[in-house]
Amino acid sequence: MDFVDKEAAQHSSPSIYDSQPPSSIFPSTFLNQMPKRRVSLPKISSSRPETPASTSAKTSTEIGAAWDDRRSFEPSGMDTSSKPSSPSPEQRRLKKRRHVIKELIDTEASFGRDLKVVDDIYKGTSSSCLDLSTDDVKILFGNSEQIVHFSTSFLDTLKQAGKAVYVMPKSQRFQSRKDSRRGSRATSASTSATAVSDDQGSVHDSDRTEMDRDRQTFVGEAFKVHTEEMERVYTEYLRNHDAANKKLQALQQNPKVEIWLRECRQWASDLTSAWNLDSLLVKPVQRILKYPLLLTQLLESTPDDHPDRNALKDALRELTEVSIRINEMKKHAELVEQVLSRKRKDSDVKSGLSKAFGRRTEKLKQHVGISELFEDKDYNVLKD
Repeated sequence: MDFVDKEAAQHSSPSIYDSQPPSSIFPSTFLNQMPKRRVSLPKISSSRPETPASTSAKTSTEIGAAWDDRRSFEPSGMDTSSKPSSPSPEQRRLKKRRHVIKELIDTEASFGRDLKVVDDIYKGTSSSCLDLSTDDVKILFGNSEQIVHFSTSFLDTLKQAGKAVYVMPKSQRFQSRKDSRRGSRATSASTSATAVSDDQGSVHDSDRTEMDRDRQTFVGEAFKVHTEEMERVYTEYLRNHDAANKKLQALQQNPKVEIWLRECRQWASDLTSAWNLDSLLVKPVQRILKYPLLLTQLLESTPDDHPDRNALKDALRELTEVSIRINEMKKHAELVEQVLSRKRKDSDVKSGLSKAFGRRTEKLKQHVGISELFEDKDYNVLKD
């Protein structure tokens, strides 16, 4: 103990400010006097451990032998090194055509459901709103009922025209918006398949190739059959559309009409994604402009030797002309409305002045004794 105290006195405790680490200033004599312990180490095998290189070589040898054994059991004609090939241009073309046909049928069905909401919920309950007159209802909805009938008939024709490559699943034909969201995964999985079966008896023939099925579609012919009726009903609807918008804006200022619109929105919220009546009434305008775009996409992926190609070209040309005529009609109608509006204002002013001067003239005649001795009330009513 005296030795330790003596050594401790000569060497102070290490500090973080010392220039030497603690191990260098600790007394070496003290370390020499500490008892030594004998540590027994585990016996190490004299065999040389395998190096990574030798292990890798051994593993490669074993894998190679196992692969040779596996290949000995495989048929001689099987190519195990082959990989799935990427789609050919022809397969991509067929896929694009099937996708456009599917979009055309699905969107037509959705469009018909939206217009059915207009006809059944809004127009069908308009009589319950006492502040809506018969003329208000006629201006608001125009010939929406004819649009519904046309869309239903056109959809049936499109289904027949495209059933060789696509048939709308039953779950998608009649469903609410909530059902559509819940079944979106199942619907997308089922619609991606190219197998075809129809309720009317069309059975998928597994022997037919995908190209053979595609050549049996006749979408162009379906459009040509309905183009004339399409132009007639859509022209009438679009001619009235601007007046319907103005009438709706004016009626929304009426509290009773606003209550009726709100009730209709609540009933329709589960049947359509449209937010209000305004967004529903504009759908026919959007639909007639969508047809040429879809036909253009379909024609781009249709080969020259396809049986329906010429009909698609004719349908696209006719629909383009229909769109141009409807657009010119709208411009003409707007111009006529502006002219008539100015004339009505001028006529109202002139009529008011004429009535005012007429009354004063009659009074003047009566005052001076020139006026007739009797008064024809029926004539005065007709003249006013």
